[in-house]
Amino acid sequence: MGGTTALALTGASLFKSKKEADQRNAQAAADHQTRIAAIQRQQSQDAQARQDMLEKISAQHSARFSAQGIDPGDGSSGAVLKGLQDKTSQQLEEQANKYDTLRARAHQTFSEILMSNLNKKRLGTDLLLKDEQSVQQIKDWS
Repeated sequence: MGGTTALALTGASLFKSKKEADQRNAQAAADHQTRIAAIQRQQSQDAQARQDMLEKISAQHSARFSAQGIDPGDGSSGAVLKGLQDKTSQQLEEQANKYDTLRARAHQTFSEILMSNLNKKRLGTDLLLKDEQSVQQIKDWS
């Protein structure tokens, strides 16, 4: 009878450990989604700010060129505006790489949390299986 009680307590303990691990996984998943959304939101805001700045500076240069009687789309004035666009494109690409790295780090952290939780579950199962009396009772019930 005592063995049955021990087995029941061990099973309850494992169930509790599994439930806690599942809760930790769910919380980690929610935290991960929140982090990824924040990174995406920040990337969009930064990209929009760079585009807005490009438009503002391009408009200022175009106005200055026009005021001087220079066609903003020709010759060196066009090259200046194209250079601004190229520089902004390069900055946006560098920025995208930075945000890709942040997302990769967030994914890695999430994977490490899930692996840690899985290892905790395995440890609990291993402890149950090392209890020969519990294993024998499970076999007897089967």
